[in-house]
Amino acid sequence: MRTVTLFVPSLFWPETGDTDASSGLRLPALETLLSRGTTADSTCENEPAWLCGRFGVQKQADWPVAPLAFAGDGGDPGAGYWLRADPVHLHVHNDGLILLAPETLEIVEDESRELTGALNRQFEAEGFVFHAPHPRRWYVKMPQAPRAPKIRTITLKQAIGRDVNRLLPEGEERLRWHRIFNEVQMLLHAHPVNMAREERGATVVNSVWFWGGGTLPASSSPFDAIQSDDRLAMGLAKTAGIMPAPLPADGGLATGNNSLVDIRDAERELIRGNVASWRAVLEKLETRWFVPVLDGLRVGRIGRAVVATVTDGRRHEWSVTRGSLWRIWKRPRPLAYHARSILHQHASDLLA
Repeated sequence: MRTVTLFVPSLFWPETGDTDASSGLRLPALETLLSRGTTADSTCENEPAWLCGRFGVQKQADWPVAPLAFAGDGGDPGAGYWLRADPVHLHVHNDGLILLAPETLEIVEDESRELTGALNRQFEAEGFVFHAPHPRRWYVKMPQAPRAPKIRTITLKQAIGRDVNRLLPEGEERLRWHRIFNEVQMLLHAHPVNMAREERGATVVNSVWFWGGGTLPASSSPFDAIQSDDRLAMGLAKTAGIMPAPLPADGGLATGNNSLVDIRDAERELIRGNVASWRAVLEKLETRWFVPVLDGLRVGRIGRAVVATVTDGRRHEWSVTRGSLWRIWKRPRPLAYHARSILHQHASDLLA
């Protein structure tokens, strides 16, 4: 029986955002999959936790996003300790520093190379080696792991739009990392790349965000086909011995008996905070993915489909078979209905 899992981060707008984000949005195929599927939910920290869990990867001090994503970016993490060190802009607001979405930076490769080169010279004595396989994806390899208890970090996605002064690394070496964080800011502030960016009115790259630390773990996959443009998912696939395929622009499932399709389009728009674009993306996903999967169930090409997402610290999954499509008494409900149901469930859990 062929199984297809659609992992769709940001399928729902977060509770702290626009409560009417999905109001009036109609996605008939997705509505059928959600309304006639068997539901399951549980605590789940974030999207890296969901992906790592599926591949049998245990949490270290952090979920080891950095070494896995570096492998997904074509690098060889070896046995070293890695952190993501993504370029960001910190905006002064009142007494805080608000982290803006990296997508607003539009860094080119030459700028990325110059800035990471400056960081490598600055932190040579620390033994840090910065890598930038992509202008917006930076990594740092350390000569050794931080002393136990290792530093604990906040993911970039969780830090966006928030005051970073309360989100800096925690653990025994936190003061050292707070110093490094300040040193990075001073270096980047005075760098000629940023002076040139400021002159032409571009947002400056005035910090990096350290997160997702760890060493490369072993992984095993329940999937035999993986489609994703996300470097963590790609790295997990590679360490499990599976060659991931990129997401085709017009949809289309890879061949396999148990496929994972990791779809990040909605997540990118949520990070930007653009409700209209987020809704437009979901409408495209309806045509590109939800309709073909539902049609595959109806004609028997797919035996089981799973729609999975993570929102506000919980995973939500809907498992649909061809037989469950005959539950006609479960009429399709709009996405806003499911969003409200999840909101009420979260509220009940907090009160329990």
